[in-house]
Amino acid sequence: MHRNCICFGHRYLTQGLALYRSLMQNDPNTELWALCLTEECYDILTKLALPGLHVVTMTELELEDEALLAAKRNRSLVEYIFTCKASWMLYILKRCSENDLLTYMDSDIYLFDDPSPLYKELGDGSIGIIPHHFPPNLQDQLKWGKYNAGWVTIRNNSDGIECLKWWRERCIEWCYSRFDEQKGFADQVYLNDWPTRFKNVVEINHPGANLALWNIANYTLRNSQNGVTVDGHPLLFYHYHGLAQLTPTIFSLGLPVYKLKPSPLYIEAFYRPYIQALFKEAELLPTLQYYTCKTGMVKPAPTGPGFDRAPGLIGQLKYWMKFLKRLAQGHYIYMKAEKIEPEAYCTDRAHHAFLKARNE
Repeated sequence: MHRNCICFGHRYLTQGLALYRSLMQNDPNTELWALCLTEECYDILTKLALPGLHVVTMTELELEDEALLAAKRNRSLVEYIFTCKASWMLYILKRCSENDLLTYMDSDIYLFDDPSPLYKELGDGSIGIIPHHFPPNLQDQLKWGKYNAGWVTIRNNSDGIECLKWWRERCIEWCYSRFDEQKGFADQVYLNDWPTRFKNVVEINHPGANLALWNIANYTLRNSQNGVTVDGHPLLFYHYHGLAQLTPTIFSLGLPVYKLKPSPLYIEAFYRPYIQALFKEAELLPTLQYYTCKTGMVKPAPTGPGFDRAPGLIGQLKYWMKFLKRLAQGHYIYMKAEKIEPEAYCTDRAHHAFLKARNE
């Protein structure tokens, strides 16, 4: 059997739930295991009781891994998420049958098609990893790692477990959200030598897997009634790294970081459908007495709008001039929530009544 896992807290609920629904729509026979970083996240997911979703608290994981808990003392929340990834995968595989497959996914991933081509490419391999595929003008980004740790597949056999145990030990030793000449960055650079360090490692090179701003310039994209193709292959999933919500209705795509210019195809094919999916999830959460702020749907921008982020009058003016310039250039997009049809989207009676009343 093939399973998937993610980890996130209540501030990333909309992304996690959007990923869950996209996964179940495109791979309905799978399971998703969610490691809840906060009690609020666990409570909400438990109340939702979604089919195929298994929720586990951070405390449950830490009880089985004392060394992981000890590392928590000197890690930020983001660093601890990186640190616990291998431990989380080992926790799940202990409860799986031999040769079962488990894929870790970052919560800002969204599936557009059946991911089975990836497992076909993996074949009998024990470890599947996906390169960043940086284009020529972004080769300096290789310092962050040849492979992206946002999608890692491990088979429950001796080779896969050996790899996870080694990765866990390295991450407990050192896993910080900063670049180090010897250690690299967080948990990601550790993947660089997996093809030579471990047996049965397969480099997944499907063009439609893990499409993101850091590699999109490599490919020829086409949009049709059957969906987006990437060099003639179907888009399987997109990684929304860099997406930030600046105001309740304005989103930054993060294009300048990767030297990209705004493209109608990016916006219409990738970002509008995903942001609308986030809006849908945010609208469902209030019925669980969870106060979802629309500006908290996705990760706040490090320099998002707000005078408090630009000290001094000159700093404020410079910030807003830059903001307005990028807005005019198309680096930001405007979106607001559409009305949700409760019959088509919601099976819970309380949710249904809430949405029906709001739409009326």
